[in-house]
Amino acid sequence: MKTGAERVSVCAKRNASLGLGLSTSADFEKSRRDVSRAAVYSLRAALEKAGVQFIEKDGGGPGVRSLS
Repeated sequence: MKTGAERVSVCAKRNASLGLGLSTSADFEKSRRDVSRAAVYSLRAALEKAGVQFIEKDGGGPGVRSLS
């Protein structure tokens, strides 16, 4: 199991590769503030690349499923 510092490091690297600050994804995940559409698009694209499928409301969702 990763320590808190290791998880932050992984998140920081992921966000840097997306051009996002760590606070952007943390704030989005915790609904602290609205983030730009571009940031939401980048986060979604990263999740889809990692094997997450977004399910539309009329497709049995709304929700997500793991493809891996």
